[in-house]
Amino acid sequence: METLALKNRILQIPNSLQASLVDWDSLSDIEKTKLKSDVLFDAYKPNMKLQVAIGIFSFLLSSQRQFFSEKQNTEIAGAFFGGGTGYFAIEFLKDLLAVDYNAHPLEESLVAAFGGYLATNTLLETEVGKEYADKHQQILQAFNLFVIGAYGLPIVLRAAMSGRFDELYK
Repeated sequence: METLALKNRILQIPNSLQASLVDWDSLSDIEKTKLKSDVLFDAYKPNMKLQVAIGIFSFLLSSQRQFFSEKQNTEIAGAFFGGGTGYFAIEFLKDLLAVDYNAHPLEESLVAAFGGYLATNTLLETEVGKEYADKHQQILQAFNLFVIGAYGLPIVLRAAMSGRFDELYK
């Protein structure tokens, strides 16, 4: 059943990725790993309608209940803001340096971690950051829930489907 769902998802990815799967057996192990990652990422990324629904749900949920302490809420939001900033910084560097530049996952992680540190420090240690965080806890929590729902859950789905992908393409 899950394998059928994965097959249907693969049919919905861009034709260029589908065409690459045809030559699966001739690819090196590194190329297979990259292609598998690209296919699963594309197959299980949230579309705009789902992101909007998750955003609305996150905001409504945050207006009803507080899930984290104010400090935790601020730290999590800082990490997510910084991680996003780090991600876009790497994407900018990829575009700036060369079209074919592939950042190593370690590079991406380090930039995201540094971005998370800077954003969290800004929210916790500066007067402007503290004032914003104190006044906007509901927004920070809604943002945190949105990131978890829109980006965290697809990671879990991709990890769960990884084995199914291996069954399809041995």
